[in-house]
Amino acid sequence: MVRLFLIMLISLLSLAASQAYGQKPMSINMNRAGGLPSDEVYNILQDKKGFIWITTDNGLYRYDGFEYKNYSSLSMSSKAGSYLQEDKFGRIWYSNFDGMIFYVENDSLKHFTIPELASVANEFVVLENNIIIKKRGNSLGIYDITSHKLKKEIQVSNLYYQIYKSHDLVNASDNQFSYLYDENWNLKFKISSASNTNSQNWISRIIYHNSKYYCLETETNTTRVYEVQGNTRKIIYQKSGLSKLINSFQIIDNDMWICTRDGMIKINLTSLSVDENLLPETSTSHIIKDLNGYFWVSSTSSGVYILPPQNNQFLYKNELQNFKLKEIDGILWAYSNKGTLAYFDTTSSSFNAVFQLPSHNNIYDLVKLDLGKIGFSQNLNLANIQFRNHNYFILSGGFKEIVEVNPGLFGIAVTGLAGIVGSQNNDWLKIPGKDEYYTGFQNSRCRTIIADVRVKSVCYNKIKDILYFATNSGIYYANKTTQGEIKYENNKVYANKISIFNNTVYFFLNNGEILSLLPNNTVEKNTILNSKAPYTFFKVQENKMFLCNAASIYWLNLDQKTPEFKSLSFGKHTSEINDITFYNNQFLFSTFNQVTKLIAPTDAIKNQTPFYINYIQGGHKRISNSENYEFKSTENDIVLHFSLLDYYTKNGQIQYKINNDNWKNLDINSRTLALASLNWGRYTVLFKINGIIQKNNVTFTILKPWYAQWWFISLICILILFGLYSIYFWRINENKKQNALLLEKVNLEKNLRQSMLSSIKSQMNPHFLFNALNTIQSFIVTEDKKNAAAYLSKFSKLTRSILKMSESETITVAEEIEALLLYLELEKMRFGDINYSLEIDSLVDTQTIKIPSMIIQPYVENSIKHGLLHKNGDKNLFIKISKSLKELIIVIEDNGIGREKSRILEKTKHDKHQSFASNANLKRIEILNQEKNKIGLQYIDKVDTENNSLGTKLTINIPLIEEK
Repeated sequence: MVRLFLIMLISLLSLAASQAYGQKPMSINMNRAGGLPSDEVYNILQDKKGFIWITTDNGLYRYDGFEYKNYSSLSMSSKAGSYLQEDKFGRIWYSNFDGMIFYVENDSLKHFTIPELASVANEFVVLENNIIIKKRGNSLGIYDITSHKLKKEIQVSNLYYQIYKSHDLVNASDNQFSYLYDENWNLKFKISSASNTNSQNWISRIIYHNSKYYCLETETNTTRVYEVQGNTRKIIYQKSGLSKLINSFQIIDNDMWICTRDGMIKINLTSLSVDENLLPETSTSHIIKDLNGYFWVSSTSSGVYILPPQNNQFLYKNELQNFKLKEIDGILWAYSNKGTLAYFDTTSSSFNAVFQLPSHNNIYDLVKLDLGKIGFSQNLNLANIQFRNHNYFILSGGFKEIVEVNPGLFGIAVTGLAGIVGSQNNDWLKIPGKDEYYTGFQNSRCRTIIADVRVKSVCYNKIKDILYFATNSGIYYANKTTQGEIKYENNKVYANKISIFNNTVYFFLNNGEILSLLPNNTVEKNTILNSKAPYTFFKVQENKMFLCNAASIYWLNLDQKTPEFKSLSFGKHTSEINDITFYNNQFLFSTFNQVTKLIAPTDAIKNQTPFYINYIQGGHKRISNSENYEFKSTENDIVLHFSLLDYYTKNGQIQYKINNDNWKNLDINSRTLALASLNWGRYTVLFKINGIIQKNNVTFTILKPWYAQWWFISLICILILFGLYSIYFWRINENKKQNALLLEKVNLEKNLRQSMLSSIKSQMNPHFLFNALNTIQSFIVTEDKKNAAAYLSKFSKLTRSILKMSESETITVAEEIEALLLYLELEKMRFGDINYSLEIDSLVDTQTIKIPSMIIQPYVENSIKHGLLHKNGDKNLFIKISKSLKELIIVIEDNGIGREKSRILEKTKHDKHQSFASNANLKRIEILNQEKNKIGLQYIDKVDTENNSLGTKLTINIPLIEEK
């Protein structure tokens, strides 16, 4: 980035070279050393917005006070050109020196393509809707600037030497005549040269101004300017030797400017006064006056010069060197580091010396005091002088500053001593142990605040009646009764200068910062005041504070509650400034041997600083001249490029606000605003320049990403509804399945109950019941009452036990064994020859282990009825209950006829008796295994070596059911 005024070379515009003390307007030179693309500038223009356009040997550039933007095109045969003009649409036109015409539209350079254009550089005219161009041969073409179509072709007998725009008319000149036409080529005025018979004379240009025509006519050796009104022609200026030097001829306001290859000539059209020595030995090509009254001069050898508004800035040459300025009672004083004191004579606009220290020591200060009553040693290089009936005290040598506390009492800053000097009767001098004579004064007493230090500054607060001293040992204070040191955050404070305004004391620190001692005695580092620190210069004059840093000069009005930085620019680097003072509503700058006067500027320039949004960039997309910026969701890193046309002050404040957010500060040196990773939505960015909200704002939209588009959201909603619908029906199906399982479980339980009842029925079947009753009857018939009673008792117990067990799904092994033994005893009493044995393993805890109810008895009954009853001889039944890790093992073993022979016998029976108990129990086990049990049955048919049956062995494996 290139900043105007960072490097500035000052060129003095001499009004009278021999005048030693005269006023001379100043200029600021923009050249390649300061960032200008080229020192060879042919033309300059300020457009309606305020941008500065220049044409150079490197092409066309636009300057906004911050950077130079180049405009070029692939169709260009060369870059160098001139003839800048702006049309009514705000487009900028120029021609290169090959005769090609271009214009800038939508921030890009476009070629104005027309046939038969002259192949050499010729000036053209853009006027209203037309562009008038010299064509090949003796013709001119009038083209529509929008459609590029030829509207009229004009044949001329003698091709014009040049054509150019003169306000709202077109000037065309040949060797002898000059014509003025309107945009439709209607003749408005014609003038001939003063000597139209002399081929050496020719009219260059006509300018219409204030109802008069002004024409420039050249000869071989003489150039004349005529004022023409009606039939009257009057020479207002003539000069020899200019014929081949003139580059342009212009009128601005009421001044005529002639730009030559050896400087500029200015002719005031009212007084007809002439300044011929402007920018001497400089090849000037064009001059404009910008919107703020500054003059810009282009040069083909030295870049661009900027002249401040007339009568705004002048230079006074001074014979003093390295001097400071001070205003006392309306008199402007200058005192140098060589001991010279001078005052400014407003009549002669010069500084006149009035006193010279014999020692030629540096004068530190000049105060209006009469110290005649307090004698001082002459070796201090102090001096009292009288000027215009006033007494002044000159401080030099080791005497840095002095302030008057009250008549006859002073605070002094002297090398080696910070103290209070006065008469013996003053209250300030009556502190015990603090009174002593100071050898520098005669007949006076001195109260030493601190000694053996370098004292740099002293300041007196009249409101609080306190003195402050800046030393190389810190800052100290003193009043009538006490004294002490001032610290900041418990640290020592080292300052070069102490100043006061309105009960606030300012300490200018060695590191270039400023501390403020507030009326409430607190010390603070004011953020606003130090916002441009570190400073190289500090001064308080009445209600103004002057500050310089490495780049700029500022002043602040301390009367304001929140002081605002205001910039001062006079064309020199801040390191060259010795002093600044405000005098007669003018800012004066002291440099090595000069004083620059700058009339106090108003805030108009700063407040009217034009601000424009150039373009907005997101991703690879760049949009300009549009109010409807739209970017994709992936283009959400937005950069706003803007221009702030601040050519002079280089100061102020830029703020921005996004939507309804708070205002935020932006670096004054920035011309971009980067907004990173923005969410989708609509954004409005407002800008505020120096507290004024700008009309130029930006509204743009970050489009929603694909996943936030309505179609995607609709699809998601449909998918969600479909998912909910699917889940709903899935849950319904799951509920149906669960209900089916529950129903199946209920059916299983029902079947189990039915199986149990069937088992009960099987155990209480009529055969068993009838046989039991027959057995009881036989006991009664044989009058065996004892066995009948015993059988009946056991039968009733078994019946009650079976009914009880039928109410539970599981019973203990002990309960099963009890019912089983009752059944076996009844069967033994009935048949008599049946022997049985029951063996229970010791690991089997019959009281806790549970098994399905009535699981053993049906198989024991089956063994007796189908195995043992059909056997001759001993009938033995063996039952064993044991336990493994996870199972209860029940073995039922008999020596009956076996299952095969039993089936054969069953088939031969005429009643076709079915083993109902066996079938019912098998069904019951099947149901139990479907639910949660895995009851296993294993039959073994026992045979001898000849395959004869020895009985049947059944093993029942029941998973252990722990008691809950």
